[in-house]
Amino acid sequence: FIPDAIYNALAITSAFKGSPHVDNHDTTFQHVIALGDFTGGYLCCESDDGGAQVLEVDVNCKFARIDGRDVHWVSGWTGERYSIVYYSTAKEHWTDRVCQ
Repeated sequence: FIPDAIYNALAITSAFKGSPHVDNHDTTFQHVIALGDFTGGYLCCESDDGGAQVLEVDVNCKFARIDGRDVHWVSGWTGERYSIVYYSTAKEHWTDRVCQ
């Protein structure tokens, strides 16, 4: 249960190796959790427009909220990793971007 999640779509992945990218169709924050028997696999997010600071977020059996409209990716890991991403592309869910 994620009390502040607003979403109209789910992405369920297995062994997703995401290179740095932006989810241009998102309209609000994403909520992400990773499951499985793995080490590493942090959700990495640029915390400013220039990429000078990168945050590594531990989503192993924990929910995190990020703005997918900012550059983000998954760091390398070993083991078996699954993830669930709750997100929205609905215009009525629009929220302003906030520096994470």
